[in-house]
Amino acid sequence: MSYLGEEFELEVELENKIQKDVYVKKILFIGLAQTGKTSIINVVFSGLSPEDTNDIPATINSSRQIKDLSNMNILINDVGGQTSFLENALTISKEMLFSDLFALFYVVDASNFGEYQQSRDYFLRVLRTVAEFNKTTKINLIVHKMDLIPNDSKDKITSQLAELFNVNEHENIKLSGTSIFDSSIFDVIKETLE
Repeated sequence: MSYLGEEFELEVELENKIQKDVYVKKILFIGLAQTGKTSIINVVFSGLSPEDTNDIPATINSSRQIKDLSNMNILINDVGGQTSFLENALTISKEMLFSDLFALFYVVDASNFGEYQQSRDYFLRVLRTVAEFNKTTKINLIVHKMDLIPNDSKDKITSQLAELFNVNEHENIKLSGTSIFDSSIFDVIKETLE
């Protein structure tokens, strides 16, 4: 069978599960390119070691999969971070991605200072899109790759990002510094899904 044939069969199978309400909670990982979204998903939900995430290809457009986490089925949506994919997610695909959304994980690369402003701009657009569909979605601003930040700068970086992203103006947003090299990302996802 061809690659496209296999992909089509997997998508049909996923749609059948979704229509039968097999999943319990729908979550979305979104943010700029190379922030670690797909690595997070592979480490937390597929048991991949952090070292094995180096060769993961970039997500094209978006991907969906159902995973079991602590006997709970989770529908995971992962949006590629290239500008065209983000634009598509916020326009053409927004109903599929944002309707019935239990939790949103907006991922920012803590070590990529040059993209903070662009990331903030997309974050604000994502917040508006979430509000169109569900006011109860749990929103997590994930300041990721904290393992690349010197220990004496971590608090300063998270404080700066909290201010830049106006986190204090929104009572339903939680900001967390994370890494796939410790338990922090597991803790944030577990707490969010409870």
